[in-house]
Amino acid sequence: MKGKFIPMTEKYKRKHYPEGYFAALTKTHVRAGIGLLIMAVPCLLIGIAGICGILWFFFNGGGTASDIFGLLILLLFPGAFLAIGIFCLWAGKWRKGSTLEEEIRTSVEVSKYPESVIRDFDRQTGWPDTLVVQLKSGGTEGILTKDYICCFGAVVIKREDIKGVYLVERADTVMIRNKMKTIYSLDLSVLSKHGTCGSFIDVKRESAGHLIALLRENNPDIDTAGGKVFSEKEFDSWREMQKSMLGENEG
Repeated sequence: MKGKFIPMTEKYKRKHYPEGYFAALTKTHVRAGIGLLIMAVPCLLIGIAGICGILWFFFNGGGTASDIFGLLILLLFPGAFLAIGIFCLWAGKWRKGSTLEEEIRTSVEVSKYPESVIRDFDRQTGWPDTLVVQLKSGGTEGILTKDYICCFGAVVIKREDIKGVYLVERADTVMIRNKMKTIYSLDLSVLSKHGTCGSFIDVKRESAGHLIALLRENNPDIDTAGGKVFSEKEFDSWREMQKSMLGENEG
């Protein structure tokens, strides 16, 4: 269990969550924004210098209209760096400007709970019975408190509102040794009674099973579809069906 479900000891809280979950999330986003701004500088310099250099050689080297196509091909490489630099600059400024209130508002929107509920979750993150959930290596993926679970970022769900927890096989296409290949990973999706969904990405089945057992301690009716592993398409259809059923019940 060590390294997967970490108790919120006073020492751990002081180091990682001294001011609560959303304050820590805000700092993470601000640091990410600074990193993107730093990355933007060399990309912009390479892009601008490359474009200027190519254009200078073209116009001063006797380039003609028939050479335009070749010029455009040459501009693709520095143009890509320029585009990446502009994106990093935009995303970096946006992330660097993150505030605690914005993070809470985002959570309110994606979780579909009033702000008082989200703030109550944030307060509970500092309690000693809280667990930091790490279903894979590489950092915190969620927080499990007495009454709530927060999945990968801002999606907060009351434990009593969990409708089901499902295993989903995700397919990603990646380049391996100059060949496109499909790799498969296992996600754990948590679906609430009011249709919101949070996910833990690339999990180990054993760790996922332990989290399901913890959630069922105070909500034994949580559905798991009998442990079925859904494809992404199957889960999307399943989720839409569950939403329809919830809508009919509310009506």
